[in-house]
Amino acid sequence: FGLLNRYSDSHDLSCCERGVTFTSEEDFEHVKAVVSELTDEDTDNLAHIRDKGWYQEINGVPYKTRKLFDGCIFANREGGPAGKPGCAFHHLALRTGRDPIDMKPEVCWTLPLSLGQEVKYEDASTETVLILSVHTADAWGGTNDGDLEDEAHGYMGYWCIDTPDAYNNNRPVYQSFEGELRKLMGDMDYEMMVQLVQVRTATPMPGINT
Repeated sequence: FGLLNRYSDSHDLSCCERGVTFTSEEDFEHVKAVVSELTDEDTDNLAHIRDKGWYQEINGVPYKTRKLFDGCIFANREGGPAGKPGCAFHHLALRTGRDPIDMKPEVCWTLPLSLGQEVKYEDASTETVLILSVHTADAWGGTNDGDLEDEAHGYMGYWCIDTPDAYNNNRPVYQSFEGELRKLMGDMDYEMMVQLVQVRTATPMPGINT
């Protein structure tokens, strides 16, 4: 997303500076399987990953990816041994002909999308409404300069959806993020959303050019 963290000595890390928190045991097991496929073509840090481990634990439970050189252990650096800056999982996906969103930890492929649910009660019936929005910096505490020592929080000089220049693509967000949205919402809900967006062109969603 072209993020810039003003507190990092390197501008190629952005949000990868913090490492990745696993969202569930299933998410961890998925990442574990992907890690077993990594080669030196994909990651700068294969020896460290294999010999010294790649995740942290809390009370014996895997919690998040380890940090190495002030960034996620899977974040390749500019000028690194692999010669491929960016996410090692992304490079593995491209090398093997798979979609990067099927290889990355859940947090990495969902951001900056945020999907929530709201249950509405009416008489004896209930209705579940999906709420799709952007994951702003203040939603995770990223605007609080006082939390710099907390790995879950801390200011970022630029977050990918908080400024107007994040919405200058020539394709609407619902199209450019189609793969992610279908995986989050399911095909049926995604198709329904597209129909609603196309009907309401007079009131575009954030990121939709008219």
